[in-house]
Amino acid sequence: MLRNLVFLDPAGVWQLPFEGPTLTLGRDDGNDVKLEDLQVSRRHAALQLRDDGAVWVVDLDSRNGVFRNGIRVPGSSPLVHRDVLAIGQAKIRFLETAGHSSHAQLSFSWPDLADMQPPRMAAAPR
Repeated sequence: MLRNLVFLDPAGVWQLPFEGPTLTLGRDDGNDVKLEDLQVSRRHAALQLRDDGAVWVVDLDSRNGVFRNGIRVPGSSPLVHRDVLAIGQAKIRFLETAGHSSHAQLSFSWPDLADMQPPRMAAAPR
């Protein structure tokens, strides 16, 4: 199974393959993905590839929570193709497709991003 994360955040749109077993997200430099956003905790969330092949999102006791398809995750939750996670201002689309090459990239197109709301940008100081 090929799994990719498509990020929509103030830095733009970018893609990251997820091969497991764990990917951490947060504001701290020690995370696999650093999200520079004051709404994001230092160690905010993790994605875990479980033994049965399922991918779960885990809230690491963050202050502002992790949202899956608009609903706050109470601890952890399994992900399915096209789920959208919200962590601070970042929106993250989870995509998966059949395949086995760890070097293949899963492509995405505008329909994959259409229902993701862009992050709110802070107004520039005057």
